[in-house]
Amino acid sequence: MKTLRILINILIVVITIPLINSCSEKKLEELSKEKRNFRKAITLVIQNYCLEASKQRENIFLINMNYEIGEGGAILTDFDTDGIPDKNDTTAAVYIDYDTSDTNGDGYSDLIIFLSGLTREQQDHLFPCEDKLQDTDLDGLTDCEERITRTDALDFDSDDDGVPDYLEVRNRMEPRTSGDHDAKLDLDMDGITNIEEIKLNTPTMESNTISIKELEVNYKTSRLLARTDLECYDYTISNISILSIPGFVDANQFRLYLIEKQSNNTSIRDLNVFSFAVSSEIQDESTIIVDYSLLGSTTYFEGTGKE
Repeated sequence: MKTLRILINILIVVITIPLINSCSEKKLEELSKEKRNFRKAITLVIQNYCLEASKQRENIFLINMNYEIGEGGAILTDFDTDGIPDKNDTTAAVYIDYDTSDTNGDGYSDLIIFLSGLTREQQDHLFPCEDKLQDTDLDGLTDCEERITRTDALDFDSDDDGVPDYLEVRNRMEPRTSGDHDAKLDLDMDGITNIEEIKLNTPTMESNTISIKELEVNYKTSRLLARTDLECYDYTISNISILSIPGFVDANQFRLYLIEKQSNNTSIRDLNVFSFAVSSEIQDESTIIVDYSLLGSTTYFEGTGKE
């Protein structure tokens, strides 16, 4: 296995996704069918994740934004990372397209429009979005979008179920249910709860058959016992899918969510969010090693969301 030990200031070369020529629906379907031939699996090791004395770790989610898993374990590509598979991202009735996440530039992502079923005419009557990029709680939904989802723009997990609001919307869950009701449900009755399915990057509505299990992202946590001053861990995240499909993208886009809670009041939590890209040309079975103690000072750190 080839190991890439990379200094944090050159952690990963972020490659801007280029716009490609208009791709027919037939071509998109062909890419979907051939996806497994172009899949690589890598490992990400996050070292020295040390908590402040007043905090405890709660959960971690690493999401590849460039695909989702469909029926029978099909990898459905998502060129613009909007949460809609390319094959469904060309719906003229609601004016969305596969090569941009906000087709009409109104500040409401195509995912929100797609799930809401708003026609092009209805979109013209949406509340004007003055700051189209503002995401106060850093959950992945902009403040404007949270008006439509009726979630709290100041709380990354509006229903306190352990799943950030955007990940619930992306996975067709209900981000406003009280408590942890839908996070603990097992909608596809495969023995894996919804919150675990999201961590695994597997579908909540499709039973994890052998073909899907082969794509599950695995997490391993190791306590650093040598550190006695702080509570520190290493995270090893393996079997991370990288799509290397000709004519698709030069880099796979990722979001990393780390949730922490206050030791003296576990209802108070923080969300640390990181965004980065991994080159599609990376070698299969590579390992990327990063130092968390330095990660927060890089451009990959989006900030800390509150609730």
